[in-house]
Amino acid sequence: MTTALVGHGAAQQFEAHQLEYARTADQLYRLGRARRDGVGWTDDDAFVAEAERIISLSNEAWMARTIEEDGAAHR
Repeated sequence: MTTALVGHGAAQQFEAHQLEYARTADQLYRLGRARRDGVGWTDDDAFVAEAERIISLSNEAWMARTIEEDGAAHR
């Protein structure tokens, strides 16, 4: 029973990470496509800053979720 619960928890964690990564990838893809299509983000510094912002938000969400999960595991 314990193995099944641990496996289920790991699968849920994997799903959450997969969703976060897919969302981040989509945002970065749309940012790059807008730049490529000439719709915006022509300034190199602004483009890089926006890409870094997107990645940073994803990292913050991942860290918050990991800390929350670690805390829940120790209760």
